[in-house]
Amino acid sequence: MREARVDLKSAEKEYEVAKNDYKAAIKEVHQLKHEADREAPLKDEHDNDTPLKAQLEELGVETLPEAVAALEEAEQKVESIEADHNAIREYLRNKEETEHTRAQLDDLSSSEEQKKRDLEEKVRPWEEALTNAVSKVNTRFALYMAEMGCTGT
Repeated sequence: MREARVDLKSAEKEYEVAKNDYKAAIKEVHQLKHEADREAPLKDEHDNDTPLKAQLEELGVETLPEAVAALEEAEQKVESIEADHNAIREYLRNKEETEHTRAQLDDLSSSEEQKKRDLEEKVRPWEEALTNAVSKVNTRFALYMAEMGCTGT
């Protein structure tokens, strides 16, 4: 009888440990489900299926082993793709050349604006002098024509 009580106590302790483990596992599952719903929702705010759900259904996997196998197959496919180092070098060279050309274009644009400002500053005094000279010529020409008796009507 004493042995039965010890066995019962031991079984009760095992039950409590298993019960606590179960509760912890359930809590973890709920947290993971919440995180999954937040990161990759299958339904939108109107309870409609998202495009992700359609994509997952197209995969044709329904069990965890099938999903693991599909994932491994995809990883093998990615690993089997050989990188074309020339393409990468060409891309980097083109990127650098594009950045250099953009910098040159920016420099030319600012240089063009500066040259326009400089030209306007040089033209302004000349234009004022020309306007004054034309005004004087007009005034003198009008006087000359008046002295000659040729006035317009």
